[in-house]
Amino acid sequence: MKSATIAILVTLSCAVGHARAETGQPSHTDAMQAFQDGAFAEALHGWMQAASQGDARAARYVGILYDTGEGVQQDQGQALVWYKRAAELGDVPAMFNVAVCYDSGRCGAHDTAQAARWYQRAASQRFGRAEYNLALIYSEGDGVPRDAQAARSLFRDAAADGVGAAAAHLPRATPASLRMRAARPAAHGPNTQHNGQQDDESNQDRLFLAAQRQLLSRTPAATAAAAVAFERTASSTGPNALMARYDLAWCYENGIGVVEDRQRAYALFVEVASRTDDAALRGLAETGAMSVARPSVTASVVLP
Repeated sequence: MKSATIAILVTLSCAVGHARAETGQPSHTDAMQAFQDGAFAEALHGWMQAASQGDARAARYVGILYDTGEGVQQDQGQALVWYKRAAELGDVPAMFNVAVCYDSGRCGAHDTAQAARWYQRAASQRFGRAEYNLALIYSEGDGVPRDAQAARSLFRDAAADGVGAAAAHLPRATPASLRMRAARPAAHGPNTQHNGQQDDESNQDRLFLAAQRQLLSRTPAATAAAAVAFERTASSTGPNALMARYDLAWCYENGIGVVEDRQRAYALFVEVASRTDDAALRGLAETGAMSVARPSVTASVVLP
């Protein structure tokens, strides 16, 4: 599942250049260039070569290609194998990806307890998305004992590490400086609305956060309701608006809860990438835009 809450982290560096390694083998940079040019099979070959030499990032990217079916027949079981390989080599985003596979059940059996263990590994490295997802698991008692105190602590960590949605879970007594740092609105200042509007936004935040977890179910009714919640939050000026736009873009890309519309998905991905100051969300949005654009378009589009 690639929602902002439980998204497979597919952040790709835009740095290109340099020649092939002196060994004559394709380098990580060669593979990245091939990916950006739409030559996915060539990218797969290059990353597999680099992974065989112990490159953890390359192993994660091989997993991503198996996960998305770019350059190879889609095989999410193999994606999990490669994510685990990268994780064992120390790649923190890959630890998060392994957790998401178990959390969603998309790479095999659903196993929230395993997901929690992998989220914990990534969270121990202050990976904000893992902190946030693990906090959700503890707050819901899904596959692990419910632990409100651990959930609050993880939500605070996630907010401090730039996950805007975590702020909605923090008590009103949370210091304003942390709440503002967590929210980091893209195009407006501190919230000066009256209490009635604040209550409406709080309710909208709750619906948005519930919708993110609903995507895991993949049932038509739940995903349609999630898409509606994303649409409403995306049109707001709250701290979750850009994250909701990302989730909505993913829905349009995959036809989940809405009719597939890759053109709208692309526009939303580019908008998020250009407006967010959350590096993780920007990376996700950039890669989303690349995945929905045809190779001829991808090569000519410059993303932020």
